[in-house]
Amino acid sequence: MARQEVDTRRNHLGRGGRLSMLMLGVLLVGACTSDPAAGPLDALPRQLTGAEEAVIDAGNHFAFNLFREATREQGEGNIFLSPVSASMALGMAMNGASGQTLTEMRETLGFGDLEREQINASYRDLMRLLVQLDPAVDMQVANSLWYRQGYPFSESFFDVAREYFSARVEGMAMTPGDANTINAWVSEATGGWIPSIVEEIRPEEVMFLINAVYFKGAWTKPFDPAMTRDEPFHLEGGGSRMVPMMRASGTQQYSRSESFEVVDLPYGNGAFSMTILLPLEGRGVDEVVRSLDAQRWREVVNTLSESRLDLVLPRFRLEYEQELSEVLQAMGMRQAFAPGGADFSGMVNGNGENLYLSSVLQKTFVEVNEEGTEAAVATSVGVSVTSLPPTMRIDRPFLFAIRENFSGAILFLGKVADPA
Repeated sequence: MARQEVDTRRNHLGRGGRLSMLMLGVLLVGACTSDPAAGPLDALPRQLTGAEEAVIDAGNHFAFNLFREATREQGEGNIFLSPVSASMALGMAMNGASGQTLTEMRETLGFGDLEREQINASYRDLMRLLVQLDPAVDMQVANSLWYRQGYPFSESFFDVAREYFSARVEGMAMTPGDANTINAWVSEATGGWIPSIVEEIRPEEVMFLINAVYFKGAWTKPFDPAMTRDEPFHLEGGGSRMVPMMRASGTQQYSRSESFEVVDLPYGNGAFSMTILLPLEGRGVDEVVRSLDAQRWREVVNTLSESRLDLVLPRFRLEYEQELSEVLQAMGMRQAFAPGGADFSGMVNGNGENLYLSSVLQKTFVEVNEEGTEAAVATSVGVSVTSLPPTMRIDRPFLFAIRENFSGAILFLGKVADPA
């Protein structure tokens, strides 16, 4: 189930209004520089390893599959997801998976035959690369793992989360008030834009694995606010809405295919950019979504070239959330969500067959204006048990016996009415 909110005070798109362009953020690799005022980046700060390239390819494969399936499930309306956030949160959980559960998670996330250690190391290195790539852009990635104290989780599972995902690992009683602690962490990690991700803690929930990403980048070539004016935005189903349209003229990275136009707008020193795909007249945005995969995306990026362009882009602010469990199951990650059928034995000391993924919730925020873009996401993977051990609180009068177990003889009997 997806929920979306558009700030009508800023752009009048309205709840459920369709953006008639597909907007996908793409990492454009560039050299790291210590001077925020330096020119565009044009080389990698280091060469990617083969495993890192494989993980990035896997991530892009997962990104388009996730977006395509989420679009199919939701139908009408705006969508704003972070595939990399979902991948990292699920990647932490995958370290506890075994058997068919691991196979399905690995295949759905696009990792193929990559070894788990390679995957973990590449997640770690990708996080470091993202946050250090462009000092002119504020890019932050954080992970956390919150678990029910007393449940027999494996310390080695926690160690992997700390080592490769730099995760904060914290045990708690999982009382209703503990949701506030988790949400405070999420709010801080997302610049305050995602104030909560856990609405309540149900009795069967024993762990939350959470990824948070915050991005704030100024356009390399900002729009002039004096040029912004309300103009009609034409909806795909007919009709139009008046929205603030930003305008810019000059040289941009641009291309045109048989299906859509593409413009690439860089942030900061050019390590990050927003790539916008606008379907040609007569073609629908969902048609474009269905046509995209990792290979097609590489072709789109590779065809970009400098071109003189007059650009008109709506200013907007969007809040969105979607429960991704059904989407992921439709993509092939079925067993992980099966109570009594999932195998997360790597998470615990002993039998992990009672554990399963009960939720994968993602909340996102984005604001695009004349200065640049601010975006945030939090993805929570909830782990539950099919049945929790009962809680026995001996807090009222009780009986007790001291007995000898071989013969069954009762040696003492007692009643405690007031232990004080």
